[in-house]
Amino acid sequence: WGTNYSGKIAAAYSAEWLPGLSNYNALLRLGFALYDSQRYSDALNVFRRMEEVGDPGVPLVWQGHMLDLLGQRPAALAAYRKALSAPIGEHWHDQYGLVVTRAYVEERLQSPFTRVENRSPASMPEPSTNSPSNPPSR
Repeated sequence: WGTNYSGKIAAAYSAEWLPGLSNYNALLRLGFALYDSQRYSDALNVFRRMEEVGDPGVPLVWQGHMLDLLGQRPAALAAYRKALSAPIGEHWHDQYGLVVTRAYVEERLQSPFTRVENRSPASMPEPSTNSPSNPPSR
């Protein structure tokens, strides 16, 4: 999804939604939209919720990213270390040019995450169902 759609999701987001959201992929997309909009505290909360509802590896890595961007390096390091205790596998985030692997997380222990921009075209079509701005029924 392009950056225009991320902006729409972020603009529509309300923290009141968070306790009712349980779709792992919708939470990931919502977290990315908030990250794209530089709403790091909100994105952090979404990635924390994501950790509660599914595989914790990727959400913990993104929690570390948000904490690094918020200048909270000790907390970021704790998130990265916790991620290393979870199954990580290989997760591609093509829109950012990132591949999250165990080695990638180990690199984040040595150097903080720095912001990378969403490289997706701004005009990519909007999805029609189960998006964070149109969450599935609870």
